[in-house]
Amino acid sequence: MFRSATFTVLVDYFVASKITFQNTYDAFAGKKPEQAVAALVGGDKIAFYGCAFHGFQDTLCDFTGRHYFRRGSIAGGVDFISGYGQSIYDCCAVTSTMPPGRQPGWVTAHARTGAGVPGGLVFKGGSVNGTGRQYLGRAWNRFATVVFYRTDMAGVVVPPGWQAWHAAHDV
Repeated sequence: MFRSATFTVLVDYFVASKITFQNTYDAFAGKKPEQAVAALVGGDKIAFYGCAFHGFQDTLCDFTGRHYFRRGSIAGGVDFISGYGQSIYDCCAVTSTMPPGRQPGWVTAHARTGAGVPGGLVFKGGSVNGTGRQYLGRAWNRFATVVFYRTDMAGVVVPPGWQAWHAAHDV
């Protein structure tokens, strides 16, 4: 993750406005898709206003800390919002770039490690749309926490909504 990131911020109290973070790695060029992080966010009290994040796999690594995303856009196909973060995505557009006809991707892969550990991703308002098919997420660790609240969801979301990953064991 750290090696593939186009942009990395590991400081507290960082604010960005109206910037696009993009990783143009072609996930289908090789034998298997690989990480192509557009932004790795790992400080506390970080905010992004009107920013866009474009990639395919692991587009936005919401690594650690408390983060606020307002009226931004995040596009990708596989686990494109992932990490241990404790974040709010307020009125953000989440767009699937999964090619039609392929297996469904996953919007989120949250990694909260314990019941007493703070963390979770909250999507308030905004939308989930795009191409292909998407699960809303899969649990990277047993205590993964993701909430979609009053979010418009297009036909790209597969009916079960969620898929288990590593949820069956402690990490």
